[in-house]
Amino acid sequence: MILLNETTEPENVLASKELASVDIPFRIDEDLFYLRKWLFYKEGKEFATSNDFKNHFLHFLLVKPIFKHRQGSQRNILRN
Repeated sequence: MILLNETTEPENVLASKELASVDIPFRIDEDLFYLRKWLFYKEGKEFATSNDFKNHFLHFLLVKPIFKHRQGSQRNILRN
C-alpha cells in the first residue's frame, strides 16, 4: 500500500500501525476510517487525527451505511 510506505518518519508510528491493520476488502468500519484518516492527514488536514473526527466519521457510517453487506461480505460490488 503506497500510503503505508510513506509513513516511515518516527512520528508516524501510529499511522503505520493503523494502516497495517486495514483489511481490503473492508471488514469493519475502522478499516475505512483509518484509510481516510491518513489520506486526509497526508493532504494536510490535521483535524483527521482528532477524536472528534473519528467519532463523527463512525457515527456517519452508522447513520448512512456505505456498504449494504458490512460485516465480512465477500460480494463483489463491481460486478453488480
